Amino acid sequence: MKHLIRVAGAEFIGTALVTAGPIAWGIYSASSPNGTLFDASLVSALPVVIAIFLFRDVSAQFNPAVTLWLVLTKRIKGVQAMIAWISQFTGASVIALVMKMTSGVMFAGLTLPHVSLRAGAIIECCATLGLLAVIRRVTTPGNTSIQNDTAPWIIALSVAGLIIVTGPLTCGSMNPARSFGPALAAGHYNSGHQLIYFVGPLMAAVVLASLEPLMKRWSHVPHATDEQPGAVNREPFTLNGD
Repeated sequence: MKHLIRVAGAEFIGTALVTAGPIAWGIYSASSPNGTLFDASLVSALPVVIAIFLFRDVSAQFNPAVTLWLVLTKRIKGVQAMIAWISQFTGASVIALVMKMTSGVMFAGLTLPHVSLRAGAIIECCATLGLLAVIRRVTTPGNTSIQNDTAPWIIALSVAGLIIVTGPLTCGSMNPARSFGPALAAGHYNSGHQLIYFVGPLMAAVVLASLEPLMKRWSHVPHATDEQPGAVNREPFTLNGD
């Protein structure tokens, strides 16, 4: 129980940090529209590094799609996944509401597609699949080529790069909680456009999880659950603190 409480706190604060980045950029852009997509990607990616370094010894998922992939591949248990999901959506919502009230900018951080719903869902799915593939690579058991302090930066740079690629099309969310928080604050939480930020990333988690047996055989690396159930990785990096 104590561990689950720590997981809840880590996921709440970590997801709030991850969501605060793009909201802060939206607030800045409302008064100074001179920033570039590259600037926006860095502002979104840096909180990812900070959050991972702060909470990687407890739980550092901060994304419902990451959590879904972890539970589908039996890297974490269902109870921990449920706690993480609740904390992620709550953390994103609370920070979005607080930043809206303090800044007065209603639509800061809101993700809206500039393509059709079907195309948007596919784009978000592909982008999230790429992000999850990177996360899988840096959390693969026995992968000693990537050190503890390097992995968070690789993940964050991947987030930044994918935002630059998909930003003009879908705003580059790859995270249902990160999109839900600002949508709730702006009153767009029930908009059909928000579906792509759930369907796309969660479908990516399902796809990558279904490919797990093939990827294990291809990489010739033992699965975490072959040695210790519930562990993402023992060395060199982990997302759930085990």
